[in-house]
Amino acid sequence: MFRRDGTHPAIIFEPGKCIACGLCIEVAKRYEEELGLTFIGRGFDVRTAVPFGSPLADGLRRAALECAEVCPTGALVHADEAEEEAGGDEERWREDADGRSPDEAV
Repeated sequence: MFRRDGTHPAIIFEPGKCIACGLCIEVAKRYEEELGLTFIGRGFDVRTAVPFGSPLADGLRRAALECAEVCPTGALVHADEAEEEAGGDEERWREDADGRSPDEAV
């Protein structure tokens, strides 16, 4: 199972599905997001994330839904679609930005 970042109110991000195509980065630039998204790292270690380790909700304030629309792999999806996929058991499938499920002890 892929790690899910459910910290954004409108979208879910599954970084393991991301192919680093850059479409979401371009959408965030077009919306002139203050932080937006960027590529972090180099080579095989490159990943898409919000700069400076900021939460997804800070990086995508206006462009989130369109980023989910253009994502070719489903790494970014609308939160309501993710809930339907999980069979309405949102708590079972959502994980925080650290990759822990709500059931796991800290």
